[in-house]
Amino acid sequence: MTLQKPALFWQHVLAIGWLGLVLVLGASAVWLPLPYPPATSDALALSSPPQWDGALSAPHWLGTDALGRDVLTELIYGCRTLLLVSLPATLLLTAVGIWLGSVAGYWATTGLRWARRYWLALAGFLLCTVANVPLLRIGVGTALLPWLLWSGLCASLAWLLGYSRWWRQPGAFPIDSLVLGSAALLGSVPRLVLVLAIAAVLPLSFISMPLLLGLTCWPGMMRLVRAEVLRIRQLPYIEAARALGLPNRRILARHILPGLWPVVRAAFPFYLTLIVTTETTISFLGVGLPAETASWGHLLSTARLAPTNWWLIVFPGFCLVGTIISLRFLAQKPVFSVPILK
Repeated sequence: MTLQKPALFWQHVLAIGWLGLVLVLGASAVWLPLPYPPATSDALALSSPPQWDGALSAPHWLGTDALGRDVLTELIYGCRTLLLVSLPATLLLTAVGIWLGSVAGYWATTGLRWARRYWLALAGFLLCTVANVPLLRIGVGTALLPWLLWSGLCASLAWLLGYSRWWRQPGAFPIDSLVLGSAALLGSVPRLVLVLAIAAVLPLSFISMPLLLGLTCWPGMMRLVRAEVLRIRQLPYIEAARALGLPNRRILARHILPGLWPVVRAAFPFYLTLIVTTETTISFLGVGLPAETASWGHLLSTARLAPTNWWLIVFPGFCLVGTIISLRFLAQKPVFSVPILK
């Protein structure tokens, strides 16, 4: 009896092939021999349609936008923007979600105990960090000096309070309630509205935009990780590790975190899709990266200047839809685990 590969296998192969193409184009965009650099206008070819005459010397294979910028160049450099923004943002929200979900699910409300002076120092450190965020508009150096001064003051206060017995006594910290409350507070505001409001205050770059997207999209990943940690901590081998007297940090790092890999692996493509669509949306609205930065969202927004230019919708829309569908296929079931049917 012969073996047949299911259609699902080939769908995943196509998805991986498309994502690999986007990855290669984005990583090598700077070195590709493109005829036109990004953000460069061709005054003699404004709103030029695609030209497929079979010659390599064709001026604009995929046409130009209303400002004369080459669509092919903008698409390839848009892959680069996609990699520089979406991947770091997704990795950041995954790291934050794993960390907060693990500590919230393992220690719950009363399991995490620390000296009271350390909790006071941590609260002061977080307050001074939040208070110095508006200074980032002026410059990183301007915000760094007050942050260092206030952080040093909090550390000195914690050291002085160590002479008091009451401040040295351990106190339970409701980490689970705090994390869930923060996630609920963050989720009470629509994500797009929150991102647009913050982007209108702080200038966005290839550093601040991944930070903004990653720090506003972590609640979903955190809830998944927390639910999985609550399940794993009840398993017999965790009870055996506790009975052996292993410290909590070792149990969490060696026995619980490796068990989170299937959940994180399945959720990562979904949240990467969320970041890609969010970045494209805010770029389309003109609030994302600067206008001279090549992006699929910026390219789609130029169609509003010339609604009859169908190529400004078809080509970037195809790239965006192809990327989203490919990520969805990988999220449903990894290609390497697709069985071969008889």
